[in-house]
Amino acid sequence: MKSLLFIFSVLIGFLIPAASQADLLERIKLEDTIQTRIQDVMRSYDARAKVLIRFDYKSFQGVLPGTSLESSNGLLPTRVESSDISRVEIEIYTEIEQVPQEAKDFVLRAIPVEKSRVQVNYKLLKTQFPKDLPRPLDSQSFSDTMKEVVTQWSSMFGAGLGFCFLVLLGFLFYQNQLRMKEFKVQVGQLVSTLSELSLGGSGPSPSFQQSAQPATAVASNSSEENPLQKLTTASLKELMGDCYWCHEDEYAMWVWKKLSSDQRRELLNHVPFMKDYSLYLMDLNPREAAFHDHPTYLDPTDWADVSEENLAELVRANGSTWHFLSPMRQKHLPLTFEEKLRALQSEPAKAKPAKPTTKSIPRSLESKPSWGDLSIEDETIVYQQPDMVPETLRPFVKSLLWLAQKDQSIVEKTLAKFDARSLASAWVGPQEVLAKLETCLPEKKRKLLLTYTTKVPASRQSPAYQALVEEGFKNEAA
Repeated sequence: MKSLLFIFSVLIGFLIPAASQADLLERIKLEDTIQTRIQDVMRSYDARAKVLIRFDYKSFQGVLPGTSLESSNGLLPTRVESSDISRVEIEIYTEIEQVPQEAKDFVLRAIPVEKSRVQVNYKLLKTQFPKDLPRPLDSQSFSDTMKEVVTQWSSMFGAGLGFCFLVLLGFLFYQNQLRMKEFKVQVGQLVSTLSELSLGGSGPSPSFQQSAQPATAVASNSSEENPLQKLTTASLKELMGDCYWCHEDEYAMWVWKKLSSDQRRELLNHVPFMKDYSLYLMDLNPREAAFHDHPTYLDPTDWADVSEENLAELVRANGSTWHFLSPMRQKHLPLTFEEKLRALQSEPAKAKPAKPTTKSIPRSLESKPSWGDLSIEDETIVYQQPDMVPETLRPFVKSLLWLAQKDQSIVEKTLAKFDARSLASAWVGPQEVLAKLETCLPEKKRKLLLTYTTKVPASRQSPAYQALVEEGFKNEAA
């Protein structure tokens, strides 16, 4: 008997843990089922709802039925029934601030426990990230994004590179302009100095020494101030006199343009030839030079009205006069090389030589008349009375009438140099003049000319017209 009781006790020892394990599995399965049912109900209202559930079970203490063993762990070896549940606590986390009553009723129906033992708490779900958080990039989206970024950066880099290239070109062009300007100034000063040295100057001029300064200094000095405006009236009078007698007319025009209105007025009042000379300069193109930088103009000799010929006679008589002349005067003096060499080697006098007493003969200046364009009526009058225009002014009357005045043989030879189309482009003038010229053409060429005159526009600016006018003057000179 004792052996049977021992065996039975051992079996009961093994059966109790197995029953306890079966009871625990039943509880877990029950809790998962209820949690899933409640979560399915809430997901129909809020897709992100979360459910936490807790069951409290009734415990059993005492002797197991049919045995003498006591249970102390509160587990029943039987299946879990509704009556075994003492309390159910449910926490539902949702993004819905006010949960509908209908949803609450559905939740209670999903729990197979008496409603008095069920406690449901609804809590607002606090999301860690905003609702509109962008979705993670897939490989295709990442590739497209990178392509767009690379394209934008490439465009910005290309635009920046192009802008830098343009800035570099502008800078190089500006530097080249400065160097060219400096080069022109230095060449002018070099020519002046070499002339002084070879023809009798006493040494390099200060302007040549200054040419060794950087290009930036030359450019800044020429742009910031005009050295001509600092010269006195006596110095300007000497400078313009040198230009007048040395035939440096283009340089004189450049100087005249650089002077102020007051300086020009002073020259017109103190230099006898200045009015005619200034009118003559208006038809010339200015040429920049550096003669005005020479120090001789700071201590003028008052020889503005003395010609180069008279100064040459003075140098022959007194060689020391050479050292008081400006480089421009020394360059243009009508002396032989031997005479210049002798004057260069002479001793400079302490005082300025006396001014020559011989009066200089002014230059013969021919200014272009400004009477405007000739009308057909004016040309007709001149053609009928050519002697009314002096021969010196005829070159300024640009017209075919001078060609028509020539012998027929000369006109025929001249017109033979041009074809009919070219003659049609130059067929401008009084009808009387054109008729005279037509009689000097062969019949066939004359008819072809008349045909072209209806198709080809005639102009006084055409090359054929200019050439025919010059041919008329050429024959007139012959």
